[in-house]
Amino acid sequence: MVDNSSELLQSSSSRSEAEDIDRLKLELDFISNVRKQEEELLYMVARGARQDSLLSALVDNFKRFFPRVRPCLLWCDKDLAHWRVENHKEWSNIVCNTIGEVDNIPQALLTFAASPSRPFVRVDNISSQSDWFDWHKFLTEEGIAGCWMHSVQDHDGNWLTVALFFDHETLSENITEFMVEQSLKGMGKWIKAGFERKNADRKLLISEHYDEQTGLLRDAMFDTSLELILKDARRNFQRLAVICVKLHGPVFTECLRSLSSALQETLRDNDLISRYSENVFLMGVRIGHLDDAEIIAKKIYRALSNEAFRRDNSLRGNVGIGVAFYPEQSNLEALYIAANAAADKVDQPVGYRIEYHGRFLKTMDDAYDL
Repeated sequence: MVDNSSELLQSSSSRSEAEDIDRLKLELDFISNVRKQEEELLYMVARGARQDSLLSALVDNFKRFFPRVRPCLLWCDKDLAHWRVENHKEWSNIVCNTIGEVDNIPQALLTFAASPSRPFVRVDNISSQSDWFDWHKFLTEEGIAGCWMHSVQDHDGNWLTVALFFDHETLSENITEFMVEQSLKGMGKWIKAGFERKNADRKLLISEHYDEQTGLLRDAMFDTSLELILKDARRNFQRLAVICVKLHGPVFTECLRSLSSALQETLRDNDLISRYSENVFLMGVRIGHLDDAEIIAKKIYRALSNEAFRRDNSLRGNVGIGVAFYPEQSNLEALYIAANAAADKVDQPVGYRIEYHGRFLKTMDDAYDL
């Protein structure tokens, strides 16, 4: 008998090498195609596309490569209390309601989302897993065999979990596990990039509209907001007051936040307050009567004239509080000029003056002497 075992081994080895080469070619072509799709995603992140638009593009791209895999993008808050399916149109009345809210979350998803040290996992025989009990009916009816999951956390501590559900026929000679895993990890990186862009936009918005040292509105944002209030006041025949707090002396940086907090405590939640310039704070308030503005001015006076407050915050020089009224002053510029001029009339450590028809009053009682 001729021993041809070595030839069989060689033939088997050659066939295995050929299969490995074919698989590597398949995976290389796949990565090349993925890279082509990423140009569109890069453009979306660069122009600051909304998160729902970016997620929709990611799902569409994924489906082009893996039509049998069902992506489910699950958002939850940092406390894992509220869950929502982002691509809910494909999952309505299956695992969520018509607006994406999910009531019953499998324990496996809760555990995974709460385990940031394990951002990627694959689960097989999912329909028989006890910690997927809440979705057993859906998993069985859809013939789901397993799931890949990957989670990404945003800057607010919330989680976005990408769950890819697959059936027994998903992995074939044309689709390898490597390809699916790379796509899933790639989705996670693009989602993270979207989070970074959103956080950068938020920081830029805050730095543009809010003063870094005090957290109060900057002058331009104050002007824009007060103009809207003025339009509303004209339409509804309402009164407004602009109050200027002017510091006639140096203020140390560490004192600015406590000073701004003291001013905020004298106002209502819907009143405007701004660090209008280096030593000027400006406030815009709706009032029903002229006396209402003086009540606020008195609150500011008491807060800033408190001896302990002045000592602790190293206030140097006088603090002038000026009040001006709309419609007596018909626009924002005139209101600022009048309130600023009133603040300059203060000749004591802390005090207020009220501009009314060109006069600077110590109290509204003086207005009735006109």
